[in-house]
Formats: sequence, C-alpha cells, structure tokens
Amino acid sequence: MIHLIEIETNTKIQAELMLGWLQQITFSNGDIPLVNDSAFGICLARMSCLNMD
Repeated sequence: MIHLIEIETNTKIQAELMLGWLQQITFSNGDIPLVNDSAFGICLARMSCLNMD
C-alpha cells in the first residue's frame, strides 16, 4: 500500500511541474508554441488541463 501512496504523491508532483511549465510557455493569447511534432486538436485543451483537480 505504501508504494501506491508514493506513486500517487510522485504523480501529483510531476503533474504540477508539467502544468507549471505549460503556464510558462503559453502565449498571452492562450496559444502554445508548436515545437517538434506538436499540433492543435489532438488532446485536451490547455484550460481543461489547468482546471483539473
């Protein structure tokens, strides 16, 4: 059971770091830069990710 708690804690920490990075790279109009193989419309919208609890 302890392993599940560690996994949950580590997952939450990583998700918070990723969302923080997303907020940092987002342009003032809400768009994100398209780098490497990025594309619009293939995943959740940025605001959907930011509103998750």
